[in-house]
Amino acid sequence: MLELTGEIAMASDDVGAIEAWIQQAQAAALPHENIQPKKDRLCDLKWRRADEQTRKVEVEKLEDAMKGQSRDAIRKAMGSAGRAGAHPRRLQAADRKIEALKVTAATKATERDRELVPMRAERDRALAADAVEKLQRRRLLASPDLDLREDENAALERLYYGALPPAEQPPEGPEPEPPLELTLELPSGASHAVSIGADELGAALLVKLVPLRRQHALQGELQLLLPSGSALDLHTTLREQGVSTGCVACVCMAATAPVLAQCRER
Repeated sequence: MLELTGEIAMASDDVGAIEAWIQQAQAAALPHENIQPKKDRLCDLKWRRADEQTRKVEVEKLEDAMKGQSRDAIRKAMGSAGRAGAHPRRLQAADRKIEALKVTAATKATERDRELVPMRAERDRALAADAVEKLQRRRLLASPDLDLREDENAALERLYYGALPPAEQPPEGPEPEPPLELTLELPSGASHAVSIGADELGAALLVKLVPLRRQHALQGELQLLLPSGSALDLHTTLREQGVSTGCVACVCMAATAPVLAQCRER
């Protein structure tokens, strides 16, 4: 009966129930091989609970940072949350927030510069007038007092180059190519969307599995199978391997990759 209650406690993932069962089993002098699996399970559950608590704290810090306007604070919180195993969507939302703050800062800087343009132009005209007067007086009387200051020289240059017609602008280059939108199919049946440049090497796509290892408990050496059934080449670009938007790459253990590749080819 005690062994049956132990299996029930194991299936429930209840830390308190498993701890109570271990105490009862030790008091009843059950064999070590019957108790040890429960102890291992108890340790796993406690570690998982600690990881979840740490992840929750770091995600809350990230959300608090996103409410502010500091890009550095958001980046720091993103790093901590990523190491704690935060969901990629939360990290992507934080990245979008940083980009939005960059745009806002650039817009404000442009507006400030636009407001300062009349003031700078007026100052340059005054400095240039003083410089011209000095030059005219220096023709009559050479004196160190009539040497142009650095700011007067700079004002003359700005007025001179501002009066010149604008230089011909080089033609704009082609629009940047959008990233590939791919789907990684995990061994559990779950799928995960990723974005990556077409000219990235295959190794860059394999790196996308790093945050998924902990999230989906992926163990051992992993390999990616392309829709064609061939294994991902780490040293060749995705474009050269025929990968395009909408492709589904299969994530599998390296040991089972040949079998899965044969199945895909069929």
